[in-house]
Amino acid sequence: MLNDASVVEFLAARFVPLAMDNGDNPTWAPAEREFLKTLGGDASTEGMSTFTAEGRLLERGGGFEAAKVRSMLGRAAQRFARMQPQLLPPAQVPPPSLSAATPRATAAGVMPTNAAPSSRLSVPEGGLVLMVTWKALIPEGAAEGNPAFGAHAAEFACSLGVDRFWVRSDETAALVRGTLPPSLAARLNRFVIAPLWPALKTVPSLTLQDGALRMEGLGLSGRGRVSLAEGRVQSFELLLSGPAQRVDNFGFPASLAVAPRKGEVPLHVLIELADPALPLSQVPPHAARHSDYLR
Repeated sequence: MLNDASVVEFLAARFVPLAMDNGDNPTWAPAEREFLKTLGGDASTEGMSTFTAEGRLLERGGGFEAAKVRSMLGRAAQRFARMQPQLLPPAQVPPPSLSAATPRATAAGVMPTNAAPSSRLSVPEGGLVLMVTWKALIPEGAAEGNPAFGAHAAEFACSLGVDRFWVRSDETAALVRGTLPPSLAARLNRFVIAPLWPALKTVPSLTLQDGALRMEGLGLSGRGRVSLAEGRVQSFELLLSGPAQRVDNFGFPASLAVAPRKGEVPLHVLIELADPALPLSQVPPHAARHSDYLR
C-alpha cells in the first residue's frame, strides 16, 4: 500500500504519519499507551487509524490494499474538515483521562518524554546494532498465501525480511577481545535463528576463531567475519544458509510466510553491522518485547 504514489502523496499532504507496533509496543510510556489504546493502540500491527492531535478518532481501517487505504484516508480527511470549526485551540485542549497510576499529560495532550523511561527501549549504551535480513528462495508459482493476504502471496514471495539485533556492551567488549561470548551466541540462536528455523530442536554452535565466524551442522551452514580496528568492532558479517519450512506468523517472516506448506525451501540470512545512528537501527527488534531480551 505504501508503494502506491497516491497514498504516499495523500499522507504527506494531509496527515502526520506515525508508525507503531500497536499490538504490543515495548517503547510506549504508560501515558502514551493510555492515550492511544482507543485510537488504534489496541489493534493488530496491520491496520491503520487516524485521529486528531487531541485524541478524537476519525477513521480506522486500511490494510494491504491501496484502494482501501485511500478510501479510509479520504473519509478521515472529510470528517476532520467538518470538525475543524469545533476544535479547541491547542492550549485549551484538556488532557486525556488517565488513571491515577499513569503520568499526566500536558495541557495540549502531548505525552511527557520523561514518563517511565524504563519502558522506552533503546540501543544499549556501548553496544552494537546488527541488521538482520533474510530471503526464502521460492520457485515461481509455488508461493501459498493464507486468508489474511492470499491475494499478495507473489509479493510476499519477493519480499525481504528485515529485523534488528542489539548487542550488549559486555558482548561488544568480548568481540573486541577476539572472543564470542556465550550470551551473544545464545541470544542469536533464540531470537534470530529459532524463529526462522523453528523445526530445529537444537542449533549448531557458532564459533569465532581468528576473526572467522563459523556454524555447521543440522543442515545449517554459517560463514562470516568480525573485523577490528582501533579497539572497536569495525565489521560483523554472518551469512546463514539452509533448508527451511514455512513459518506462519502473521506475515512477519516475509517470504518464508508463503513458502509451500509441504517440503522445504532454501533460506539465506545475513547478519551485518549497522550504523546505530540510522533511524531503522533505533527501532526495537521484534523480540525486544521479551523482558529477558538483553539478558
